[in-house]
Amino acid sequence: HVPQLTLGESHSDFTTMLRAPITLSSTPLTKESLAEADLVVVLVNHSAFDIAQIVDDARLVYDTRNATKHLRPRPAHVFVI
Repeated sequence: HVPQLTLGESHSDFTTMLRAPITLSSTPLTKESLAEADLVVVLVNHSAFDIAQIVDDARLVYDTRNATKHLRPRPAHVFVI
């Protein structure tokens, strides 16, 4: 579940670099929403999320936090930076 975030309404240096406001909306983390996504990006390694289930349901996973390190062997559709 991703909280809604609107960029471009703040005066921070980051948001002033944007050419237009961007609105991100919440999408429930379900088997269906994961299967429909072109790419799932893991930005937080949090115990509230079942990473094994996310990996099972997603077509492609980009793991920025090494949250999938315990999955052996690492699935071919999971990439870690």
